[in-house]
Amino acid sequence: AQMSRLVRHGLNGEYESGKQIHEALKPGMDLIFQEGNPAGIKAIFELLGIAGAGVRLPLVEASPALKSRIAAFIEPFAIAI
Repeated sequence: AQMSRLVRHGLNGEYESGKQIHEALKPGMDLIFQEGNPAGIKAIFELLGIAGAGVRLPLVEASPALKSRIAAFIEPFAIAI
């Protein structure tokens, strides 16, 4: 929901509002790529009930520690979903 708002602000030329959302989401974006793509985004999908976190070899799922940090980050945002 927040990413959607970010895009809408950008399309409407509301750059300051968009920048505030971007800054709030940036730590989460950093977490997503901490252990490589697509492990982080798959962890988010799992936490949101969208899809499983499994990936095909030679890739591996995000570690439990990273999943925990991602869960803590998205908790305030998940309320808006």
